[in-house]
Amino acid sequence: QQVQRCLRVALMTDVSLAQSVTTTISQRLTFRFLFTPNTSLWPEHRRIAPCVEAWCGLFRDPDMLDVLAADTIRVSCVELLNRISHFYSNANGDAAAALSLSDQAVEYCRSWCPANVHTLGESMCILASTYSSLGRHQDA
Repeated sequence: QQVQRCLRVALMTDVSLAQSVTTTISQRLTFRFLFTPNTSLWPEHRRIAPCVEAWCGLFRDPDMLDVLAADTIRVSCVELLNRISHFYSNANGDAAAALSLSDQAVEYCRSWCPANVHTLGESMCILASTYSSLGRHQDA
């Protein structure tokens, strides 16, 4: 909540400062939330997963559009959504929770960065895997 307040203040005063803050936070979360089969890291991922989800939720806010102008920030948000979705589905065994995040990642990818074929392909692969985990093989 404090980060959100800080970001909103930065948005109102200086968009370039807000972009810098957004980039830094996104990069740090992306670095810390790298899915790994090493189960010793999963407790930390479970602790920060709600923070990552809340952070990605900020990107639905229309006030964030100016901050999200940079493609790197947009791609970073999509990567975070993909990582948390993959984590929920594989480490937590909660494909239902992963589905909305996977859908959101594909939606963002299509609207924000359709030219980034790698990110779109990764997002669609994770979405298909999530559908498969739910037994929705036709959708996958």
